[in-house]
Amino acid sequence: MTNSNSETRKSEHNQRNQQLRRIALASFIFLICAATLVIILLQMSGYAGTMEDTQLGFNAEVIRNYFSLMSQTDMGLFIAANLADYLFMLFYGIFFFSAARLISWNYKRGLPKRIGLSLAWVGVIAAFLDGIENVFLLSMTADPIGFAGWLAIAHSSFALAKFLFMYVAMAWTMVGFVMNRTPLSTHLMASQLV
Repeated sequence: MTNSNSETRKSEHNQRNQQLRRIALASFIFLICAATLVIILLQMSGYAGTMEDTQLGFNAEVIRNYFSLMSQTDMGLFIAANLADYLFMLFYGIFFFSAARLISWNYKRGLPKRIGLSLAWVGVIAAFLDGIENVFLLSMTADPIGFAGWLAIAHSSFALAKFLFMYVAMAWTMVGFVMNRTPLSTHLMASQLV
């Protein structure tokens, strides 16, 4: 009976692991496609702003200057790029969540498992903050030359928070991936399923 329960748990564990792998792989492929679409649309729009001077610039005047160089068609493409960015957010949130869960799933118990399960939500939070950031950016496009200065500050504040959460999610994904391939990992995962 004990062997049967143990085999059932191992089978369920393997099925969940496979599901997480499929989700992570599919979301990674879709996030690459979505990022490509966003980049193409931004390039077509001719928007000359960089991440440093617009997303993290906290400066309305700089964004207004970039907007003033754009035609109405260019602005339409810029808006389309930022709407398509929501697809990118969705897929990178799913990717970081599933990758962190997959990595932590290998640990049967203990601190690495708890950390991994908690950090799975960090990528989702980054995507949520990114979505709010885009709300402020899209609000600025309604009046590209005369928008309120506080919109740029709010936009940059959420961009900064997004990047912080995104870097934590990326760091855990990379560290967890490496840890899963080391002797320490083998020791941490050596306990049997209870």
